[in-house]
Amino acid sequence: MADAAERVVLAGQDAIDLWQQGADAWNAWVEKNPEADIDFSGVDFSKYGDVSFASFRFPNGKKDFSETVFGDGNVSFSRATLGEGNIVFFHANFSEGNVSFRGATLDAGNVQFWAKAFGMGNIDFKYADLEKGSPILNKLIFDKNDISINNANVNGNLQFQQCKKTEL
Repeated sequence: MADAAERVVLAGQDAIDLWQQGADAWNAWVEKNPEADIDFSGVDFSKYGDVSFASFRFPNGKKDFSETVFGDGNVSFSRATLGEGNIVFFHANFSEGNVSFRGATLDAGNVQFWAKAFGMGNIDFKYADLEKGSPILNKLIFDKNDISINNANVNGNLQFQQCKKTEL
């Protein structure tokens, strides 16, 4: 991997602009920048409706969605390849939509959700290949969500730490 001094970081409006161009443009950028960090921390996606990273390939490096607001729409990382390195959702706000990692692949990193309540939507890890990484859900409050990990390859590393579900 590239050292920190020369590491490419795609962040803020530049990251949003590339995301809006869709999976083909995004994946072409990643092909040219395979060792990069992605930083959507603090971004407010609520004005875009549904937020899709479906079929996006992410570079090896940190993917930061800390304090990101996804709004009331659905959030999809379906069939995304998340690359090596962690993908973090510290205090991210998913509000009312469904969150899908259906068929996503994580290569030797962790998906970390930390200290935020999910809204009314369902959380889907069906068919996800997380064998080389670990989904970590820590200090989360689930409302009326269903969490599905059917047919996911998690290699026994799915962790729920200090999570609770509210009463229906």
